[in-house]
Amino acid sequence: MTKLVTLAALVCLAGCAARTPQQQAERDEIHYGATLRTYKQVLAPGMTRKQVEDYLHAENVPYTRLWTVESVHKHSLDDITKIGHERKPWYCSENNVYVAFVFSDQNEHPNESKFGVADEMDKLKKVSIFHWLEGCL
Repeated sequence: MTKLVTLAALVCLAGCAARTPQQQAERDEIHYGATLRTYKQVLAPGMTRKQVEDYLHAENVPYTRLWTVESVHKHSLDDITKIGHERKPWYCSENNVYVAFVFSDQNEHPNESKFGVADEMDKLKKVSIFHWLEGCL
């Protein structure tokens, strides 16, 4: 009888500890929001790419330069750092969540042969959450 009561208690505790998909999504959004606020407190619009990337290096935050987060017609690159992942649709291999450091576009780069290269003229425009479906069919 004691074993049965113990087993029932463990099953009940396991059921209480499990999160529904909605609860997990709410928890993830809280995490994403907190992470975004942290970056926004330190990295303000108008900072140079060097200042932003120096901060990321100092905090040991891995980042990737991405062609563009907002528009395909930009000359400057944006930076992203992964902060989470979510359930993926069947047609994609990943559904990752990033903080995006969006830099203002430079209309006239001094060296056109460096089109799309990260440039110190780039200024931080905004910091935002970026959802990216990757490896899609």
